[in-house]
Amino acid sequence: MNKKVRSDSIAFKLALTFVVSVVIQSLLMTALLSLGGVIGQSRENAYQIFSEKVKNRAVTIEGEMKNVWTNFELYTDELSRYFAEAERDENGELLEKEELLKAAAPTVLNALYYTKTTGAFLILDRGDDENGSYPALYFRNANPNRVDERNSNTYLLAGPWDVAQETQVVTDAAWKYQLELTDANRAFYEKPFSSIGLAGDEKLLGYWCPPFRLYDGGEEVVTYSIPLVDQRGRAVGVFGVEISLNYLYKYLPPSDLMAVDSYGYVVGIHTGENGEIRPLVTHGALQKRILQGASPMELKAKDAENGIFQLENHNGNEVIYACLKQMGMYYNNTPFSEEEWYLIGLMDEDALLRYPRRIQEILVYSFLISLCAGAGIAVLISRWFTRYSRLLELSEVPVGVYEMGSKGNKVYMTNQVPRLLGLSKEQERAFCRNQDEFQAFLKKICEKPTEDENVFCLERPEGKRWIRLTFREDDGKKSGVVEDVTEETLKTQSLRAENDLDGLTRVLNRKAFERRQQKWDGMLRLGKPLAVLMFDLNCLKGVNDQFGHETGDKYIRFSARAISGALRDAWIYRIGGDEFAAVLEGMPENSIEECCRLSAGQVEAYGKENGFEAGIAWGYAISAPDSAEAFGDLLSRADHNMYEMKKQMKSIDKS
Repeated sequence: MNKKVRSDSIAFKLALTFVVSVVIQSLLMTALLSLGGVIGQSRENAYQIFSEKVKNRAVTIEGEMKNVWTNFELYTDELSRYFAEAERDENGELLEKEELLKAAAPTVLNALYYTKTTGAFLILDRGDDENGSYPALYFRNANPNRVDERNSNTYLLAGPWDVAQETQVVTDAAWKYQLELTDANRAFYEKPFSSIGLAGDEKLLGYWCPPFRLYDGGEEVVTYSIPLVDQRGRAVGVFGVEISLNYLYKYLPPSDLMAVDSYGYVVGIHTGENGEIRPLVTHGALQKRILQGASPMELKAKDAENGIFQLENHNGNEVIYACLKQMGMYYNNTPFSEEEWYLIGLMDEDALLRYPRRIQEILVYSFLISLCAGAGIAVLISRWFTRYSRLLELSEVPVGVYEMGSKGNKVYMTNQVPRLLGLSKEQERAFCRNQDEFQAFLKKICEKPTEDENVFCLERPEGKRWIRLTFREDDGKKSGVVEDVTEETLKTQSLRAENDLDGLTRVLNRKAFERRQQKWDGMLRLGKPLAVLMFDLNCLKGVNDQFGHETGDKYIRFSARAISGALRDAWIYRIGGDEFAAVLEGMPENSIEECCRLSAGQVEAYGKENGFEAGIAWGYAISAPDSAEAFGDLLSRADHNMYEMKKQMKSIDKS
């Protein structure tokens, strides 16, 4: 850019005012940079990164709660069938409760291991007995991620002594023959039990109980419990699981937010009273020091769109920010849906706004320099403006600003803009002289949006880079901010990819499958050929019942590897416990048949090697070139063909 162009720049216009008053010029320069959105945009970026971290962690912990820890429907159904056959007196009360608990103990233990929780319990209705004790089974597991045949990590907290002997489980030091509940801890039993009949399905009456101690000196736990009825609809008691706070916080690492001295995560609850949110689950001495017990959190909105607030009532002189993300613990219009749980991330202001403050420090230095330079800056403003841009580069803040005036055809930009946009020297010179060419260049970039708003991908010789473009128009002047967000985008993509993986098989999960269906619909509308394959494992329940769920999980993992190995060009998804789907483009039908038979043969051989029957029923559907078929219809055809094969396999087995 030549001297004449520089003389018409924003910096020179500010310099004319500086001649009249150095102080006024400096203030205008600072105001201009602020209006350009550099500080505000960097602050917004910090809020967005904070929000994404908390959101991703909330999705992770909610997934564990809803898909792993509370996945015991199989066991409640088993208990319901069992209690339907139990003897009752003329008042309908269960008889021989001790014998019933002994018989139910293996099912409760299996639920404990399957859900990978720190405890599982079955509490029976005590009838007319009002002594505060309940006939119950209450097992705890010291290491949920490790299960062995000797139950070495498991102990009995409450229940008949014979249960401990028969299951080879040791009793805890606080063991009781019956479970003693008090006003301080009985909510996890009474709330779900008292809700029987409020919904047609007892599974909708599940209750997440806030932290409590089962006995003095015991460990703090949260529980999820549902009312238990037999198949005739008669009340039996309550069945559920517990998660200790120490185990829960293994899924909430404070290093997510800050590497050291992190305040970490808090779980809060809103019960519909005055819109207040109070801390529900806290962990560690640092949180207990700054938070005022269970008092409601006083929150001042900073960025409501991203859920960012300033925590006003805390013990300390620091300025602390809180990011709130609601977790869907209950379905709408269920008895406890008014209890809304939130994951709350806490960060110190100095750590959260580190980069915006670095920009502010640069502005202060620039202000001082302009004061010292005096009238000389009026002549040499272009050099000063260049030096300011270099300060931004040295500060490692990847931000550039440009402006297009309403008069003339020139574009004014900081030194960072050409570097961030990957402009050659020829492009830079051409764009500075012609607004239309520069706007056409930006429009071409915007034709390739990403999942994040205003973020676009640039193909560079050294690799892909992601930038955020922010546009502004005021009084005919168009300006914008260009920011390199490559590191932030790569981290976000990595978190999204991890959330899309099935935890057991490491293939893609059902959530990823459902999200991509819109993309496949678009491909079908464009006439691209797609093939959808459905797979269903045979005899999984029998393997689980005979050999245990660990062997069943190995069976599922091997099947996933066999399908992935046979269909190397396809995305594989686990869409159910024993169901898989695959979607691929342009593969001939005979190749599909060959790959399916290959994977099925490998699975069958695996079952024979391990002493059980195994196999895969499969079916597929291929779109016609000129068909207007939607992806859902294609999926239904594949699913139908798979179940037809499964029927044939069952009929062959019977014959």
